[in-house]
Amino acid sequence: MKTAFGSHGPVALLLVGMSASCNSSELLPAPGHHVVTLDTDAIVPAAPGATLDPNAPIPLFDRLELAVLREGETEPAAEEKRDFAVDESTFLPDGATFTIEAAPGEVVRVRARLFRDASSFAGEPRPESTVEVLAELPPTPTEGALETTIELRTEDVGVPVGTVKRPIEIGQEDSRVFAGNSSSLEVGSWAKAQHIPCSGEPGPGETCVQGGAYWMGNPLVKGDDFVESDRQRLVVLSPYFLDTGEVKVGQLREFLARRPDLDTVPRNSDVLVSEEYFCTYTEEPEWGCPDGTPCEEGVGSNACSATDCRALSEERPANCVEWELADAYCRDRGALLPSEAQFEYASSELRSALFVWGADEAPLCEAAVWGRSGLDNSAIEQVGASNCKSLGIGPQTLSVDPKLRDSTRLTDRITIGGTEVFDLAGNLQEWVLDRYNTQDEPCWKKEFTNVFSDPVCTLEGKVGERSVRGGSWIQNREFLRAAYRASRGPDQGGTFVVGFRCARPGE
Repeated sequence: MKTAFGSHGPVALLLVGMSASCNSSELLPAPGHHVVTLDTDAIVPAAPGATLDPNAPIPLFDRLELAVLREGETEPAAEEKRDFAVDESTFLPDGATFTIEAAPGEVVRVRARLFRDASSFAGEPRPESTVEVLAELPPTPTEGALETTIELRTEDVGVPVGTVKRPIEIGQEDSRVFAGNSSSLEVGSWAKAQHIPCSGEPGPGETCVQGGAYWMGNPLVKGDDFVESDRQRLVVLSPYFLDTGEVKVGQLREFLARRPDLDTVPRNSDVLVSEEYFCTYTEEPEWGCPDGTPCEEGVGSNACSATDCRALSEERPANCVEWELADAYCRDRGALLPSEAQFEYASSELRSALFVWGADEAPLCEAAVWGRSGLDNSAIEQVGASNCKSLGIGPQTLSVDPKLRDSTRLTDRITIGGTEVFDLAGNLQEWVLDRYNTQDEPCWKKEFTNVFSDPVCTLEGKVGERSVRGGSWIQNREFLRAAYRASRGPDQGGTFVVGFRCARPGE
């Protein structure tokens, strides 16, 4: 790509590809001028028409802004800025090149920004998801071209290199600015974004989530301090194994049979006004039909045959479980609760999507288990959303029974590693490994980097609680967004909306 800027306003915008009729002599006038080449290691979209590699890392940046600041300017004039959608062809084979016309001896500054268009606001890139370099070029020669290369390194995202008052110059220590066309970067080569497979095989009920990089947080998820997640950070994750569904009552019962000292789980109650009415853990296994109607052990009913009558209570997701028990259960399996970053990576479709199913903000009641509140004379009569309470199944969490999941989870499912994963958006909120830290606390906001590798918040934040991820069966659809996050403490109650799943390292 070649672009030209004039000293008295821009000359005609010139974009050239591989055509033999377009060469540098057509772009470079005889008077002194600058030729600036931008290069990057960033992951950008594939070139149009290129064969797409399904194992390639997701694009992290897709737009480039170039601006020239003349002497005395703190902001570039409108005619001195260019804004492009970019792909790999923009930087191949020799980088993105543009010319700047200036008077002999004039010193100009160049600001280059590589950013993610989906994160921009009112046409301006958001700083935390932008790689920015502001460089000062040497004095313009009397005639001929003065070549300069500027590197846009992914590791610099969120931390501008150079300012209007202190621009980067050629030759500074660890500079991003070089004389000549001397870049050592190659577009798409940022190693931390490359997908890394698990080193072993997943166990029963698990799938492998390949390591890679994604944007954690979403500009559309903004609320008060306890739910907002609109500030983005570039997160790098190692491969990990993730449970394909929430831990079931039967699985928890088997664990507590070995560890009765940890049994603090409230039992299901028939008292409608109590929160325990919605707890799924029962004193003994309860037999039933797939549609929830009762039956006796081994005996059929009008609702289902003898072969369908089974301990249905054991298939329901376990809720009303405190964080400490969930943590102990996962550790007993040689696993941990997933981190916030791991959970959001999977629930954002492994590509920073708004929902696990993509961008659609209006799921049907059958799309996920959500909006089932509003049961008269109960603990949830005035709590949550009642959009879907008349679906015919009633206000409750649901098992991932094959006869139910296709009619209640049309889109709250994602295939990862060849295996379907369910309920990352709805059914139950889920405990994660992190202590809750607001996005402005040091765990999530660092001064010198916006790249986070396998982040976990282990220090207590100002809220002093644990993090939960995902939406639940009583909440509205906004809570189904992948970046949604909330805190929960031991004295808050309402744990009938919280369950958990486990994750373990894949290396």
